[in-house]
Parts: sequence; structure tokens; C-alpha cells
Amino acid sequence: MIKETISRSPHVVYVMDSEWNVMAYNEKFEELYGWACTGSGNDPTVNMVRFVLFHELAPRVLANWYEDWLLAALIFFNIAARHAPDNLAYLEIRRDMERYPTVLRAQTVDVPKAMQRGETSEPLFEKRRHAVYWPDRPDVPVAQYSLLLGLDLFPGWRMVVDGSSPS
Repeated sequence: MIKETISRSPHVVYVMDSEWNVMAYNEKFEELYGWACTGSGNDPTVNMVRFVLFHELAPRVLANWYEDWLLAALIFFNIAARHAPDNLAYLEIRRDMERYPTVLRAQTVDVPKAMQRGETSEPLFEKRRHAVYWPDRPDVPVAQYSLLLGLDLFPGWRMVVDGSSPS
């Protein structure tokens, strides 16, 4: 039912579980992120947080990756991990951070500062002004993010609607 519903949207739509595993997505989402699929667990069609944190292309294609994407993903991760410290997926993400010096630095330096400032809740509605770029053409955006809307479907599941679509 979810797949059928989101397939009709003219916007980029995807549904994630509490571990950011992408459970369903529409054709617009595939147009936006399909090029980044390599068959790994870090692909955007598999897990959005792992894509932002660990995918080799993320720093090149997500505009202002560190400030707008990485720090936000780590804050969301830390909030979730605080409530489920024994979650195996969260423990695996934490372990994988050790292999990525920039992610580890953000997690140990900048995220604690942001969380001390009170940036600790995931917004239900968030306006964004950053872009996703083609990996081989960093001057040409695939899509400009202008609006993100997160809808809680049921406990632990969230549907994300991006108000822009691939250009």
C-alpha cells in the first residue's frame, strides 16, 4: 500500500524505518539517487544515514556536505542511539565511523557542540537550501532541495517528501 501511494507522487518520496533503512521509494527518488547505487550497504536506496556518512560520493555530490548533511545525520543518529544503545545497526554504524576520519572528527568534535547548543531534535518539517549534484559534473545540480517534510507513519517509520524533483 505504501509503495502504491508514494508511486503517484510528483515529488521525491521515500520511507525509512527506525534504522534509516529505505523500505520503499518512488521513481523520482530513483532518478535522484539511482546513479549512486553500487550494490553496497551505503547506497542511498539501502540506508540514507549510511549514504550520507560513508558513501564515497556523498562529499562530492551533496552540497555543503559537512555542515548541511553530515552533522544533521550524526545528530539524528546520536538521538536514536541514545534511546537504543544495544541496537546492532547503530553499533555497526558507530564501529564503521572509525574507518572514516572526517566522520569520526565530526562525531567527536562538532556534533557534541551542536547538541550542547540544543540542536537535538529531528524536525518534522525542514526547509533546506542545498543541492545534490551529478558526480561527474559538480556544477550541474540534479535537484535543488527546497523543502523536506517528514511524516511519522507509525512508530519507528518515517516517510520523507522532498518538495523538489530531479531536474
